[in-house]
Amino acid sequence: MDTKKEKTKALIGIIVCLVANTSAAGADWCTSALVNISGTFPEVPYSLITLVNNIPNLSAVVFTIVAGALVNRKVSLKIMMLIGIGFHAIGGVMPAFTGDGSFAVLLLGRFVFGVG
Repeated sequence: MDTKKEKTKALIGIIVCLVANTSAAGADWCTSALVNISGTFPEVPYSLITLVNNIPNLSAVVFTIVAGALVNRKVSLKIMMLIGIGFHAIGGVMPAFTGDGSFAVLLLGRFVFGVG
């Protein structure tokens, strides 16, 4: 009884869920780079370097609650997904444009990455 349009919508929904789940794991992909990051910022204690790995998860917890409260009440799901993708992309490339300059900007980029 399903129409072709409904099947296409369901397939797109599954693909979006898979992509969103894959990008959420991006917070942990930098674990192997922590040693290199600590070499780049030798004045920063290693306990703060590990925040590079943890900050995206912490910000994701907070902003998931915020997004859950807003979606379908104030903002449509489609717009919320686009906003999340935008934050994810901006936070992902922000450290690339800052170079070796600032550890604080690196953490800010990781925070924005987690918001997405």
